[in-house]
Amino acid sequence: MTSEELAVTHFFDGYNCTQAVLAVFCHKYRMAPSTAYKLACGLGTGLRAGQLCGALTGAVIVIGLKDGPEYVGDTVSRRYCHGRVTEFINAFQDSNNSMLCRGIPDEDVFNEEKVRRAPNGQLYMLECAEIVKRTVTALEEMGY
Repeated sequence: MTSEELAVTHFFDGYNCTQAVLAVFCHKYRMAPSTAYKLACGLGTGLRAGQLCGALTGAVIVIGLKDGPEYVGDTVSRRYCHGRVTEFINAFQDSNNSMLCRGIPDEDVFNEEKVRRAPNGQLYMLECAEIVKRTVTALEEMGY
């Protein structure tokens, strides 16, 4: 199973978008899956309010796990991490036309075939799963 497939499986299994993205990378960065799930629990669906996309939030956490400083005085790592986060956010916004959960609707949201395929009639699940998948792909392309 690819990383993208694993993330989408987690998402359809009931984990939120942040948890689904973070779970794929937690072993690589030595984080217990249970810690990842707890850490990301309140961050999905746009911080529970349709705000900053949860998949993007998960990506920012992954970037921090790899590139963030281990102590407060490590300004070189902090600057590097901030630069990578900015790079990722800009690419995410360009790709999705927004950083906001409620601002990333699929223009094809009323497509009857998509509605029929949607789990439990929740079309957002298909849209969000695609965003989760693309976020994991983008992280891997950046070396995470």
